Amino acid sequence: MSPTATPAPPTSTPTVGGCSGLPNWNGNFVAYSTGQKVNYNGEIYQCIQAHTSEPNWMPPVVPALWKDLGACGSAPAPALAVASPVVYPNPATSSTVNLQLPMSDAVNVTVDVYTIAFRAVKTVHIPQMTGQTTTLQLVDKAGINLADGLYYFVIQANGQHWTNKVLVLR
Repeated sequence: MSPTATPAPPTSTPTVGGCSGLPNWNGNFVAYSTGQKVNYNGEIYQCIQAHTSEPNWMPPVVPALWKDLGACGSAPAPALAVASPVVYPNPATSSTVNLQLPMSDAVNVTVDVYTIAFRAVKTVHIPQMTGQTTTLQLVDKAGINLADGLYYFVIQANGQHWTNKVLVLR
């Protein structure tokens, strides 16, 4: 009788992937910090919001947490690789959120905030936005903190227009 090889059990430990030595994304409650890069199915993703992973929070499924930097071995991605603005953290649990635009040095940026009943809550005008990210205060026209609930952020910049939903939970 000859010995039989027993296959090794699967491991949940992240391994180094084929993307320039980046670790593979791991959904087993791993803490990821802002700026950290991982490999997921041959794509490089950069964490844009610190979080602890969960099994169903794969990078392509949660764009509020991960920015797709492109395929492994491809040319370096531009400084900003988001296709539309990202408002984070979402849900918002403090008095501010960050707005990341899909362009740098945007001009005439307007952010209109509405309730789910489309009642205007606030308008923010930014004549010149240097860089890609700015911080927005979660207050209404009178400077009073926004109540918990769902809000629409209508964002206009450089002639483009987007709508984001933001959940405020404080």
